[in-house]
Amino acid sequence: MKHAPSPAGSRSSSIRRSNTAHSTHSNTHANMNQSNNTVLAISDDGDRKTAKALGLAQSEIPDERYLNMVRTKTVGKYNGISLIFNNMTGIGMIQTSLIFQQSGWLPVTLFFLLFFVISSLCGLFIVEAMQAIPGNRYFQGTVEFGTLINFYFGPVAHIIGQMGLYGALQLLAVASVIQSSQTMDNLFIDLFGRTCGVSLGISNVTQSAVEWYCVTDHGDSISPFGNVYMLFTGGYLTVALFVVPMCIFPLTEFVWVQAVTFTLTLGIFFEWIVSSLVNGLHSDYVPVVGDSSGYAGLVGVVMLNYAFVQTIPAWVNVRRPDVNIQESIWMATGSGLGTYLLTGLIPALAYQIPSNSNLISVMTSNGGVVSKVFGYLFSMLVLMTSIPVLLVVNQSNLAQNFKLHPGITKNKFYVLLNIESSVISVGLSYFVPWVLAIPFLTGNYLTNINVWGSLIFVTSANFVVPLIIYLKALWFRKAYNERRCNYRLSFN
Repeated sequence: MKHAPSPAGSRSSSIRRSNTAHSTHSNTHANMNQSNNTVLAISDDGDRKTAKALGLAQSEIPDERYLNMVRTKTVGKYNGISLIFNNMTGIGMIQTSLIFQQSGWLPVTLFFLLFFVISSLCGLFIVEAMQAIPGNRYFQGTVEFGTLINFYFGPVAHIIGQMGLYGALQLLAVASVIQSSQTMDNLFIDLFGRTCGVSLGISNVTQSAVEWYCVTDHGDSISPFGNVYMLFTGGYLTVALFVVPMCIFPLTEFVWVQAVTFTLTLGIFFEWIVSSLVNGLHSDYVPVVGDSSGYAGLVGVVMLNYAFVQTIPAWVNVRRPDVNIQESIWMATGSGLGTYLLTGLIPALAYQIPSNSNLISVMTSNGGVVSKVFGYLFSMLVLMTSIPVLLVVNQSNLAQNFKLHPGITKNKFYVLLNIESSVISVGLSYFVPWVLAIPFLTGNYLTNINVWGSLIFVTSANFVVPLIIYLKALWFRKAYNERRCNYRLSFN
């Protein structure tokens, strides 16, 4: 039997690594023919509901293996939109007001509109590429972002793409850990009059022994500890205690948290707008067109806000079959666009934000009681709940795409290597971000991390790689269909 052409020499190994319904490329052609020609009797109400949800006629229903898989995909429309929206309204939200003040409302609005369209299309490109994989027409498999790179390209491109994805997810996770920790430390000062931690004995001006270190006021920096380097703080430990237990469960088990968070987040954004209006709007705070020297920061923050494309495969893998993918993506991104413009521009007209700070720091340090409460809620409900999603998606990509071939795992040595690779993927995903965050818990590094990190990692993972994957998928699907047609003609 002739097989479909392989986009890269590593095609067979990539399919073996993935958990799609058809585990190897060598039997994909036969399985697809069998799936397309199978007429499955609808034997119970569950099958009828599944078929109705998919919009399929009885003659189109795939085999029982597929039906069993789709019954495990349980994330509905509201939960799915919530997941996408929450991935958009994360760490980049707190700097949106600042770029309105620095770059002007016209350039910022135009860039948000531009990336609203680009990011939505990139999300749909990724979905099309997932569906183009043989045996995954109805998304019955589990195809992660890294799996797409592995399937459509060679091993070198796979490693490079996986590194970019890893960097983008870790960037968002680390930035969220930093901001959440700083916010929690400010909260402890308001509640208990102080926050403490272990100082490394190093600052920008002095050096002393490692010691227990406490502060009693918010200070002038984003972090109440100023420029003193800390091994850990009370806020850092609190965030870890909240986030780590959520990482134990698969995405489907805590997606309800995302739905609750989405609802509460809308209330938080509404309060930001109301507080800004009460505080008074000043047109001179936001120019029409600002300083062009800050456009790098503008692009970085806008792309950081739209860095949700990398998590689309994880959502599709657990989405309920009756949920319309295109509609969900456009609704989520459209809601995000409106949120960015309203909660970015109106607070920017009401508060003066220092160039080394952000909206949350201004509201929690200088705002009234209500503004402080809702600023703290944003960190706890939005930033902290986004961290486990990023870590779980990262671990899923690493675990699925860096396993050894199952056929050689009968050897005890390779079994040990596979176990070790699983441990490494867990360590890289769940442990490394907390270590990387430590040097940046204090000081004013968060803004630079968000801007330059997004330009380096977020750009490639969310806007460049999806387009390349989509173009490769189009070529592959065309060649695959031509080969299938020639194969059938050979029997006539």
